[in-house]
Amino acid sequence: MQGPLSQRDRSLIDTLRAGALAAEPAWLDELQAMEELDAKAELEALYGHPAGFAQLLADSLASGDFE
Repeated sequence: MQGPLSQRDRSLIDTLRAGALAAEPAWLDELQAMEELDAKAELEALYGHPAGFAQLLADSLASGDFE
């Protein structure tokens, strides 16, 4: 994971939340988690995890693997 979120990242989150992802609850939850943690991840890393960002985050926290 990378972080913290830049102002550009926060603006993008707001844009995604109001637009293309507004009807996607799972993605909205992931955006909220990124905001709350003030952290971001490379999108390519998310594609490799079948359960998405939320599960990747939970797995990383449980294992202590934060990189």
